[in-house]
Amino acid sequence: MGMIGFYSKKDNREYDLKFFIENYRNYKNDAYCMGCRKPRVIGVFNVINRIPHIRKEPRILHRQGCPLKNKRISIKFFQEIKKSPENTERIKQLLVGVFNDNFLPNRENDEFDIINDNTIFEVFSLQNKTEHQVRYYLPRKKISMNKKYIDDELRIFYGEITINSYTKYDKDQKVVLRTNRDSNIPNILIPLNLFFKLKVKESYNIVFIGSNVHFNHGVYLEIKDINFCKIEKI
Repeated sequence: MGMIGFYSKKDNREYDLKFFIENYRNYKNDAYCMGCRKPRVIGVFNVINRIPHIRKEPRILHRQGCPLKNKRISIKFFQEIKKSPENTERIKQLLVGVFNDNFLPNRENDEFDIINDNTIFEVFSLQNKTEHQVRYYLPRKKISMNKKYIDDELRIFYGEITINSYTKYDKDQKVVLRTNRDSNIPNILIPLNLFFKLKVKESYNIVFIGSNVHFNHGVYLEIKDINFCKIEKI
């Protein structure tokens, strides 16, 4: 699977796939792995559907411990996870850990996100179909920074939201939560059964597995499953 973006040593910051494709000539020699900063990354186009993605340079290895050496969870595999009670429980524990890291008092690592906005990669083990333990990863990102990304890949999102209004789509069993227009928080698409636990004009801390989706002529950040979402009123 291709990478979600790259790290520029010249700019000392990360960029997404769209930026890489649009600025390829300027960054083709300054694009490195987001996880360990060692191997350069290159742009590759699928020969069938011409969809662009990024892969590391051949024969150049990641640094020891780089999270991107593991497999990334795809949306297709995410559907398989939900069929396994053991894997479901592992994911839930992971989300609780992310929640505690960001919202419990006296958090010690808060400066990491604020200073350099580098992506944190969560690495964990899950059982595959042959019941072997395989290591996977998912990027962790603040909800307020989601507008930088246009892809539909899964991420662990976290942040604070305030519900100003909503629109219910009973036929689809979904609800669009509309957040403050003056903030960077995107509108969020949630399952209907989660909506009944929330109130308008209230603020919440939230961690969930989600991705960008097209729905009813708009693009929203979707919570994929109520079981993979931890939310608490502030």
